[in-house]
Amino acid sequence: MSYMKDCPDCPDSVGKINHYVECCNGLVCFTDYSDSILIWNPATREFKHLPQPLPTEDDHFFVRHIGFTRLSFGYDEHGNDYKLVRIAQPHRKNPSAQVFSLRRSSWRHVEKGLPRGKLSHSCKVNVNGVLYWMGCRSEETNDYFVLSFDLRSEEFHEINLPPVRMGNMDGDEYDDLEPDLIRWKDSLGLLVHDCEICSHDCERVLWLMGRECGPGPERSWTKLGKVLKKPIGLWFGAIRNDRFVMSRSRSSSHKGVCNYELYLYEPFSQLETTLPIREREDICEFTQVFDYSESLVSLSVYTGVEKK
Repeated sequence: MSYMKDCPDCPDSVGKINHYVECCNGLVCFTDYSDSILIWNPATREFKHLPQPLPTEDDHFFVRHIGFTRLSFGYDEHGNDYKLVRIAQPHRKNPSAQVFSLRRSSWRHVEKGLPRGKLSHSCKVNVNGVLYWMGCRSEETNDYFVLSFDLRSEEFHEINLPPVRMGNMDGDEYDDLEPDLIRWKDSLGLLVHDCEICSHDCERVLWLMGRECGPGPERSWTKLGKVLKKPIGLWFGAIRNDRFVMSRSRSSSHKGVCNYELYLYEPFSQLETTLPIREREDICEFTQVFDYSESLVSLSVYTGVEKK
């Protein structure tokens, strides 16, 4: 983790385009929640501002600026291309999608298999060239599903969840316990509260999806067991070595601002390792934490690339 404003090699525009989208092969993607999108390699100091997305039928200020878009970024190994997917959900009806190819430096519409439904803003993951989002068909019944996008074929697919009964510790179904998607051992993982085997709201069951893909929404899921067995604070997802990044309140400063610390949590052993993060009084909570490894992937082969 790094504080982008303190990074001497950070492009000046990152101060404004500072919402993290995704990190892939050392390339970090940011947006400002409108149509300003930046791809940056901190190791080579190269960065590229993406052109404006294509206009759509429901393209207006409210959709573009109030968070009705979902972005994800990944690598198409077959085409040796980095791609960004943008899904617009105006009023959660008639969604539209387009993909940006870094190699072609252009956008194009892609809507094959794109269903209706609310997609989670933060619950997304990139596994082996496929992007995944958690979706909900109905807010009244919390009918969750997984939406996938294959970066090679550029097609969407719906995936059903494993048979679990979601609810709270009192057995009330469809409480505010939204499932989470994670990358676990190079597979898609699902963390879900199953009220039939979880005795506390903080508990989650980890499922892994098989790699066999059929024509329909059904997939094989394997239950690994219960994780997150006690209240351990806010979590940010899984990172290398299959540990979770967590945060918790540590102390209050003399200004009365609560300080937070980050730590790694091993779900099955429940071991915790505090991360040595430099304290800052103006940072009261961590909202963007991601796993980053330096790489020499060059953006210079693409058009419109600048260097800090």
